[in-house]
Amino acid sequence: MRMLCLRAVHAATSDALAGDTGHAVMTGPGRGRNNTPMTGMETFMIDGLVAGRLYGEAERRTDKAGKAYTLAKVRASTAEGEVLFINVIAFDEDLCASLHQLRDGDSVALSGSLNPRVWTDKQGNARPALDMVAHRLIGLPISGMEQ
Repeated sequence: MRMLCLRAVHAATSDALAGDTGHAVMTGPGRGRNNTPMTGMETFMIDGLVAGRLYGEAERRTDKAGKAYTLAKVRASTAEGEVLFINVIAFDEDLCASLHQLRDGDSVALSGSLNPRVWTDKQGNARPALDMVAHRLIGLPISGMEQ
């Protein structure tokens, strides 16, 4: 049986993560995808659901071919209470429109393809992060509501 391990899990492991690119890996005996021998480092996307709060405003952009897309950042907390930032890109028109209706701090849940990675903060600590290609959104605007 194979086990999915995320190498970008906890900032306390920053010494072990130094120089790591934050790939998800499959470990265990046997073979990897398409019955090929495992090399110890298999990179792939993870289908996932992320919930948190919108960090800043969603940004509309256009690619070289003229197709619109949206970039956003979601701030989530881990079970250990650490902050994790999810960099979101969306291509679906309805999803992009929904992201633009949300404001900084609004609660949001997104599903899509996740790619874990590691970044280094100003103090030189390795920090986990996720990149997401979003497919669906559930948002609860709190802007203007009394808290």
